[in-house]
Amino acid sequence: MAKKREAPGFSGLDMQGLDVDVRQTLMQDAVRNKAALTAKQRWDRKRVRRTFDLNPTVIAALRAVAEKEGVSMSKLANFLLARVLLTYFEDPAMARALDLHKRPVYTSQFDWVPDPPEDWLARLQAQIETMQRRKGWGVK
Repeated sequence: MAKKREAPGFSGLDMQGLDVDVRQTLMQDAVRNKAALTAKQRWDRKRVRRTFDLNPTVIAALRAVAEKEGVSMSKLANFLLARVLLTYFEDPAMARALDLHKRPVYTSQFDWVPDPPEDWLARLQAQIETMQRRKGWGVK
């Protein structure tokens, strides 16, 4: 019985017999027909994505507002973050509010983690519930 190859081939090529540089180029998927890319694929290559750890209540509020306004959650978050950052730079009270809600963390990357206050989250939750009630028949 023949022994199975351990390394998968690339489009039927025997990867073991290839030059090291050619094998590395193929495995990194660097050889692409850029003319065959769709507009969305070209756009996806240009865009920058980031991942944020958000409180579930904040996510629910974003979702509710995005549905109400008929926009995507990511574009709404981008818009609202830009506005809040302007407020942070222009209003010293915002920086003081941030200082009040920081707690120390013991990691090598960060010194502090700001947590949204419970009363802010409760107010957000109340807004979400109000918006959801308005979706029902005959309820204002």
